[in-house]
Order: sequence, then structure tokens, then C-alpha cells
Amino acid sequence: ALEARLREATGLLAVARVVGSVTDLPEGLRLICHELGRLTGAETVSAHLLDGQAGELRPIAAHVVPRHAVEALAASTLAVADLGALHEVFTSGQVVWSDDVPNDRRFGAAPFRGVPHQSALLIPLILDGEVWGAFYLVWWERRRRFEAAELTLLAAIGEQAGALLGNARLREALEGRAARLRTLSRVNRVVSSSLDEGEALGAIARAAAEITGAPFVSFWSADQTTRRLMLRAVSDERPGADLPFTSIDFGQGSVGWVAAEGRILDVTDVFADPRFDARAWWQGHGFTSFLGVPVVLDGSLLAVLALCGRRPFRFGADERELLESFVAQA
Repeated sequence: ALEARLREATGLLAVARVVGSVTDLPEGLRLICHELGRLTGAETVSAHLLDGQAGELRPIAAHVVPRHAVEALAASTLAVADLGALHEVFTSGQVVWSDDVPNDRRFGAAPFRGVPHQSALLIPLILDGEVWGAFYLVWWERRRRFEAAELTLLAAIGEQAGALLGNARLREALEGRAARLRTLSRVNRVVSSSLDEGEALGAIARAAAEITGAPFVSFWSADQTTRRLMLRAVSDERPGADLPFTSIDFGQGSVGWVAAEGRILDVTDVFADPRFDARAWWQGHGFTSFLGVPVVLDGSLLAVLALCGRRPFRFGADERELLESFVAQA
């Protein structure tokens, strides 16, 4: 019993050291997989993270994967909706295990059946009370059962590992914000120093794409007298080359709507909105979402910045503040 307690305490300390010292998320998860294997005797341990937008679990790290299972594990992306009874891991945050995987209906999804094994344990990776991934522990031929105390310990490790994910996300957010600020500073230099309006507007369009992650951005200047919008710059010449029009009226289509209303237009599915025509262009380039932002100075509309995306635009407070600063600069 003392040896078991010492092993558990050593495992918790090892995980805590990883969380506190490792900055690379895949490497940190791989090290925790190693500790879980050492602590439980699992023969293979893998870590999977949840892609919330796609609703999928994706493999990110693993420890001791047999050669025959490498390909299957690498391709083991799994839709959360297909988890069946194992969906409880993501709703309750409870550890789930089985010592008879082949005959356990809860483990009926294709990835579990793709690589035959006898026993398995699924530990949720918890951050701020929500499940953001899971560790999957495998015993290929051995029947492995678990006592309540072991499950409590493993659940605690899942919560500890969540701190690693939280640190990585905070670091990623800070790095992303720093990169966007550098982009903003670079555009400011171009705009303030360039005598070529086309060069400046092109820099604005490309920077908007870089800041927001949009695959295509177009910049439309507004003529209040004729109430027309003219295409002045694009972030990518390939989608820009076959745009179905380069001049539109206020109120025409999505960009014209932004100009007429003077408001942001955020559409998650352009194919379900009647303001979007030229559907072949959208389909041809794989664009499904739109964000149109009016560029206003002293109450007068100067232009419209149009962002096209392949998934809905999701901006937090920092991103929105930065986008507003960027538009004001434009």
C-alpha cells in the first residue's frame, strides 16, 4: 500500500513538473502520456484534443505505440457525436474504463474497433470545468480493472493536464496578439510613408487577412455622390481575378448592404442569406462566411472592408478591439 501511494505521489509530482516547465503542448502531453503509462502499467497511451468548431477529437501525442497501430492512431480523428455512450466523458467529465473492449458497446466507434485491444481507460482533460480532450490508455491483451481510488487519482491528473492546455492557449493568444500588433505597426508605416494609394490599400487588405485569419479580403472605396463602390485592392490575386464584379451600387449584395446601412455584417453561412449572389464564385473558392466592416471617418463612409472565410468568424474582445483600431487606421 505504501509503495502504491509513493508511486501515485511521484506520478502527480511528475505531471506537475511537466505542467510548470514544458511550453510545447504536444511534448508536454507526450510526457504526461509517459507518466500515465508508468503509473498504471498501460502499454500505450495517447492524448487527443477537442476541436470545438469541427466537433472532433484529434490525436496530438502518444507514448509507446506498436508499429501495427501507428497508422490507425494517426488517422483516429473521431467526431464527438459518434462517441455514443462514451459521450458521457464530455458531459460529466467522468473517467470511463472497460476490461472487455471487444464486447463493450460503449467502445463501438470505428477507431476503437480499428485496433483490437482488451482493456482501455478514457481520462477527460479538463480546463475551467469543461472537457477539452482526453487521454486514452490501452492494454492490448491484459484485463485491467480499476479501484475507485485509482479513478480519483487519474481524474486529478486529467485536471492537472488541463492547466498545461490553459498555459498553451494563453501563450498562443499572447503570441497571436503580438503578431497582430506587429502587423498593425507595419501597415501604419506603409500607410504613412507611401505616396502610392494602390500600394497602401493593398497593404491594408493583406494586413486585414493576416490579422483576422481570413483567406480573402477585398477593399472597396465608396463614392457618396454616385453611391457606388469600387474594388480597390485584394489580399489574394487568385480569388480576386475572377470576382464577378468590381463595381456595385450601395445596397447591392452584401458589400453594398454594409455601405447603405453603415453597419457591420457578420454572416456565418452565405448560402442561406439572400444578400449573397454569384454563388459559383463562393463555392469555387470554398468560402462560406462573410464579415463586412464599414470604414468611416468623421461620420462619412469612405470604404468597405470585406472578409471572406471558410468558417464563421469568431472574434474575442481583443480581436474586435484590434480590428476596430485597424479600420480606424485604414
